[in-house]
Amino acid sequence: MLKRIFKFSFIFNSNVLSQNYVSIPKKSILKQDNKPIKQFKDELNELKRALETSKYYQDENLSLVKLSSYLNIKSIELTDIIKYSEFENFYDLINTYRIESIKKELISSTEQIMIIAYDNGFNSKSAFNRIFKDKTGQTPSTYRKLNKNTSQQY
Repeated sequence: MLKRIFKFSFIFNSNVLSQNYVSIPKKSILKQDNKPIKQFKDELNELKRALETSKYYQDENLSLVKLSSYLNIKSIELTDIIKYSEFENFYDLINTYRIESIKKELISSTEQIMIIAYDNGFNSKSAFNRIFKDKTGQTPSTYRKLNKNTSQQY
């Protein structure tokens, strides 16, 4: 029995190791769905402008479907725009806008950190703290302390 397991394991591992793997780049610079790159860039700029002006990211229940509805485009089109942007996915896009807004408020106001986080769409303290630290390398309170001091010097 042990010989059979060893033999199977050896054959299985040999086959796995001998397979050829093809590396596919995550983001292509070629046309996607017959759309030129310029059109994707224009659509991405429209998306960014809409997020900056309408602040859809402040909705704690925001979803891809909901955002595409706000923007009056199909979900698959929004997915494609995000896919060929600098953002990893929908959540990275939304969290980036949330954190950027929070960073500005941390410096310009004295409001409690968690109230600022909740006002910008976060509904979990632990998720907010983790995402903030991932994106800035600092805790929100450290960020506020360091940047408030530097902004008051000028």
